[in-house]
Amino acid sequence: PALLKRQKLPKNLFDVSPSINKIGAVGEDAQFYEPQDLVCGEMVNVFNREIKLCACDKFTSDYYEKIYGVTQVPDLPIDEGAKTK
Repeated sequence: PALLKRQKLPKNLFDVSPSINKIGAVGEDAQFYEPQDLVCGEMVNVFNREIKLCACDKFTSDYYEKIYGVTQVPDLPIDEGAKTK
């Protein structure tokens, strides 16, 4: 199952669907993530789940550098116990 499809991602789930009677209705104060909010190492709330953005592909990194002036630095966990070849 997919956690997220290609759609606008609300910053607060309850601004978008406040009750069972209004599923899919957008509240007046609903805020959505913008591209500049998505930076490697930051936490994003995806439908009430905290997700850490660890890395992005080269195209996305180049796009953010060109359009927003943001350098996307991978924030990947390093396994100190891993064997190196």
